[in-house]
Order: sequence, then C-alpha cells, then structure tokens
Amino acid sequence: MRDASGNLVEVRVREPWALHLLTSDGTNGPVGAVDDTETIKAPAEPGLVLLTPIGVEMLTERYVRWTVVKEKSQYFGALPRPFVDALMQLSPSTVPTARAINTAPLVLISGL
Repeated sequence: MRDASGNLVEVRVREPWALHLLTSDGTNGPVGAVDDTETIKAPAEPGLVLLTPIGVEMLTERYVRWTVVKEKSQYFGALPRPFVDALMQLSPSTVPTARAINTAPLVLISGL
C-alpha cells in the first residue's frame, strides 16, 4: 500500500520498548515494587514502515518471479532496478492508500 505521500509502505508489528502493560486492574510497575510480580511487556503494535528499494524488490518477488533465459540455461532472476524504481514512483496506481493504523477499540454509548 502507499502512505499519504505516495510512498510504498507495509504494516510491521513491533514490540514497543521501555513500556509495561496497562490493564483495567491497574499497572504492573517495575520489578521490586509493592508486589514482587514480574513486569509484563507491552503488547506488540502494528505500524506503517516505509519500504526501501530492496524492500520493494523482496515484496514483489513474494508474488511474481522473473525468468532469465540464456542460450543453454534458465533461472529465476532479480527484478531489474529500473522496474523497482518505476514501482516506487508510480503513485497514480490502484494500490490502496493507508494513512494510519487504529489499534484502539471502538466503544459505543451502548457499551458494545
């Protein structure tokens, strides 16, 4: 997909660092706090990551293979760089646009 600027992006799930889990019962503070429970890590969160030319090439090769045909042999080759650059710069394409990822739950007035 593309971001709001037209750059190719993908969703990657990463674990945030230096955070701890918050629950409806409270928090689990640092080790050695009031109760000696172990600190629980915060859950992993998805985010939009800008793709580099190598990332675009690897993403494309998940779905399409290019066959290089020689006189006496044939093998799968890498997508040539001009085609990678064209994919990255073709912003008026049918690739969907993602502006943000919403990880917060939606709670209605009815509580559902």
